[in-house]
Amino acid sequence: MVDEYKVTVSQFLTRPSVDPKYADKEPVPFRIMFGYVVEETQNGIYLKLEGKAAPSDICFVCGRTLKHPVSLLYGIGPDCGKHMHNSPMPKNEIEAWFEELKTKMKNTTWEGWLPKAYVKLEPTGKKVTPSKTNPTKQVVSKPPIVDQNLVKELVLELGF
Repeated sequence: MVDEYKVTVSQFLTRPSVDPKYADKEPVPFRIMFGYVVEETQNGIYLKLEGKAAPSDICFVCGRTLKHPVSLLYGIGPDCGKHMHNSPMPKNEIEAWFEELKTKMKNTTWEGWLPKAYVKLEPTGKKVTPSKTNPTKQVVSKPPIVDQNLVKELVLELGF
């Protein structure tokens, strides 16, 4: 078992690189993700990360400060979620949607090396079981498995 961290990355790490030498590197899907350290060097850190829908006062997508209670609950602000804060859905449907969102975010994973200077690690106090990874080999990240249309539909339905 290893320590789990809440990992916050600089905004530029969530965008495709304009530098041709990093063109094959997948950007980190969210500004805030959760995971563990696989290996560390003086200037770099190899992380294995996954998304989580969780209460937060900072938007997991863009890193802005959140103030509205609904945004605080889900960790996604109105600009990134393209939502208002009124929901016509009954509470049980909202809870079902939130469970589906948590599953989809958990399926959004990223693995690779990042520059230490642009990464903030905060221990969550939890332990996780690491999967087998060999960070010395090139790891090709897969694009996140998230049905963006469903997320947009649910966000609109919930009135986020």
